[in-house]
Amino acid sequence: MDLLSRGRKRMLMIKKILVSVVLLTFFALPGYAKASSISVVWFPVVSGSIPHAIVPDTSTGGVWFGMDLLSAIGHMDAQGNVQYYRVDRPVASLGRDKSGNIWFSFFEHGMGFIDSHSKAITTYKVNGYNLTYTLGAMWFLTGAHGYGSITSKGEVRYYKLPQDFNVNYMAAGPDGNLWITDIKHSTIGKVLPGSGLVTAYALPANEQAWTITSGPDGALWFVTNPQGIGRITTTGKITLFQHYTYATGDGDIKSGPNNTLWFVFEDGGGSIAYMTTSGKITVGNSFTGRWGEGNYARVGNVMWFTDEEGDRVGHTV
Repeated sequence: MDLLSRGRKRMLMIKKILVSVVLLTFFALPGYAKASSISVVWFPVVSGSIPHAIVPDTSTGGVWFGMDLLSAIGHMDAQGNVQYYRVDRPVASLGRDKSGNIWFSFFEHGMGFIDSHSKAITTYKVNGYNLTYTLGAMWFLTGAHGYGSITSKGEVRYYKLPQDFNVNYMAAGPDGNLWITDIKHSTIGKVLPGSGLVTAYALPANEQAWTITSGPDGALWFVTNPQGIGRITTTGKITLFQHYTYATGDGDIKSGPNNTLWFVFEDGGGSIAYMTTSGKITVGNSFTGRWGEGNYARVGNVMWFTDEEGDRVGHTV
């Protein structure tokens, strides 16, 4: 709460975006190879439900997942057994707080959480999406120029961002700040939580940063077109890893075991892939469909996946 209070005071004093000059480093990667070392076991879910958002359940070794076309949240244990919890609408995004509560949002139709112990469902008339947890609250986007926070007691606050920022995605950083991507302006922003203060780091003009996540090395990693994968330190130093003709699209990216970043690798179709922090890529099983899409969650040393077109959820073995 002290950090939020300082943020509001600074917001009254500072009315402009602080733009930082960043040092860009490029690494050209020699290529990649299909690998049988990524072994995955898949489990079916409701046909036609399109599973997408996924978060870990560290108490059982399983995961929670949301679906585009089913008004329910699924829980899958490590053996693939599924239980569904009925909610009001299909889920737009999921998040997990420090207590293990599973938060969900219906985009413009409310949000809430499933209690980690009782499994009771609480909903609020609060609209938002892209849930991320830090500083004792769940944070969410409210549109291109705003964001908000909510506690498990339903305490809600809203904040405005500068109008020349168009937020695409938001994630909590290892430094306690919120990190956002701005496709329109080829920018990554560091936001002081509870304020409109943004430090902006410029990418090359033709680069578009999409999703972003905290990495295993104290930096943030992001998906960018057309280069592939990028890394930014909390002080703004950017490194882009070039993938030549292979792009990662606008899919998910998550930190994994052994200093890896997991993402969807597009090589004529979406494949499960990971990259080490030094830039070595391993590409494994394909998601279903020509342009397969999936999302990731880490539970210990196991990576879980949702296969959107395949109506299945799986994990590494």
